[in-house]
Amino acid sequence: MKTQARALALGLLSSTVALAQPVLGPPTPVTPAVSLEGQAQARAVGTRDGFFVVWQAGVGRTAKVRGARLGLDGVSLDAAGLTLAEGAGGRFEPAVAFGHGVYFVAWSDLRDGHHAVYGARVSPDGTVLDPGGILLTTDPGARMADVAATPAGFLLAWAQTTADGQGTEARARRLGPDGTPLTPPVALTTAPPWGAGEDFGHSALARAYCQQVRVAVDGTVAFVAWMGNLGHSQDIRIGRAVVNTETGALVGAVDYAIPQTQSRVADPALARLTDGGLFISWTDHRGRGELGLPEHNAILLPAWPADGDLTRVSLREDGGAREVLRPVAASAGVVAFVQGVENPQRQRRKEWRVRVRVVEAGGSPGPDVTVPGEAAWPAVVTGPTGVTLLVTTTVNTGGADAGRLMGRLVSR
Repeated sequence: MKTQARALALGLLSSTVALAQPVLGPPTPVTPAVSLEGQAQARAVGTRDGFFVVWQAGVGRTAKVRGARLGLDGVSLDAAGLTLAEGAGGRFEPAVAFGHGVYFVAWSDLRDGHHAVYGARVSPDGTVLDPGGILLTTDPGARMADVAATPAGFLLAWAQTTADGQGTEARARRLGPDGTPLTPPVALTTAPPWGAGEDFGHSALARAYCQQVRVAVDGTVAFVAWMGNLGHSQDIRIGRAVVNTETGALVGAVDYAIPQTQSRVADPALARLTDGGLFISWTDHRGRGELGLPEHNAILLPAWPADGDLTRVSLREDGGAREVLRPVAASAGVVAFVQGVENPQRQRRKEWRVRVRVVEAGGSPGPDVTVPGEAAWPAVVTGPTGVTLLVTTTVNTGGADAGRLMGRLVSR
């Protein structure tokens, strides 16, 4: 009886591990046609028919926002890719959402000599409906935008330079289904006045800065997260019920903050989970200089927008011996992040690996797998059909695969 029970327990344990272990499909180029323009900073969205991937690209002084559709099998439907906007000046940090029958893409743009946010719609058949993009912000100094679909249109959130140029605040506004701004921008944060007693050498650090804004929507409620700092202290800030997506009004203040005193944090990311929770992740350099060896670099809200305890999730291993950079998650709980591996044969240059794991209910991370080859800038998304896509950029390779986006399906 004991032997049988032990065998049963081992079988259940093996099944649990097998279910938690992600399985990577073969790599497929997002744009199979050879491109020498570079592909980076990818974001993706999933639909019932497949996926849409966007990225920044450019050669010389020409900057582009590009995109491509992928089927549910991960195979690209746009061999040469789609160009949403191109020209002189920077175009970078694209974000994408799907709603009201179109893909909506927003990005930071420098075409007029200052930071602004532009957007464009793309139809499911690959037609760019707003070539070159439409202006979505009114004041100069808008950048680092994100976008999410709402029942009435889209919600745009971004980082905005304050009028005096001495700080940055998070803003949001409602957009219609066609991308037309419906409401004035609403400030989600405000830079405080100059602190008392600061010295001239560090006075610029006394202002608050908001960067890398991210937004997630559930019906009429939106969460907005951003990286912020005041002086030498940096925090990941999360607003609960920040914006009513029907009126565009600010209906809640910042409820959660993960303090990282005297440290550097970056790369916040949000993911709505299929069980109703919200997964928030970031790069955490707390007390470790450039290495990014965190105590905790993710939290899990078990249910939102209801109040609840924050479940801290550690993506490190071996007592902090893991470097975790740019972690992102999909709604199925699949998490991808970058790890730098020292290679003494290459004059101390690190080799960059993307690792994938599954975070189970309760915040327990399962075993991870490594994407073959060197890669960076992971994006991961699960569509309504439950299919998960991982997109990475190849790095430190030569030939046609240098700086190319590769997509892989992930199962668990």
